[in-house]
Amino acid sequence: MAERQDELDRILARGRPSGPQMDAMWEKISSQVSPEPAWKQAWSKVVARWWLLPAPLLAGAAALVIMGTPVKDDRFVERGGVDGPVLQATCGGQGAPCPVGKPVFLRLGAAPGGVAYVALASADGPAQLLAGPVTLRGEPQALDIRVTPEQEDVTGGLTLQVLVTPSPQPADEVLQTFKAGGGQRLQLRVVP
Repeated sequence: MAERQDELDRILARGRPSGPQMDAMWEKISSQVSPEPAWKQAWSKVVARWWLLPAPLLAGAAALVIMGTPVKDDRFVERGGVDGPVLQATCGGQGAPCPVGKPVFLRLGAAPGGVAYVALASADGPAQLLAGPVTLRGEPQALDIRVTPEQEDVTGGLTLQVLVTPSPQPADEVLQTFKAGGGQRLQLRVVP
């Protein structure tokens, strides 16, 4: 019966080596050939799993995007909204003291509406109105004011005040409000 099976395999192979003959030849050859080097076997595994290489990079990029997204400022405010714009002053660096002779740049933070007045407070006299009425547009806006600290400002610094009203007011009323301590205050440190 084995002879008949061999005869059928030879006929089906059409003159080429049959399946069992090819298996027998492979057994003889593979026992005499040395295996592939380890680095080549390792590299073939890496190539077979190519999708694993970019996975940590993609995960890191996703984490960077999530962590780099700015967080919305959801502070609690008292009823009625914010209590007016915040006066911001820059003396060359964030939080840096103002050097004598260097200009101070002012801007109003975002406010929903109304009119703002800015004054320079004085320890020995009345406040000096620097800007106003400035119509608030609901977005941060720079003020076209040039304040330059002088040598006598080193001891006490500069005190700026901002007052927001629903509509324009006479200058003398605004100054009286500042004199009474109304409005927000911003104290700037001055260095020589």
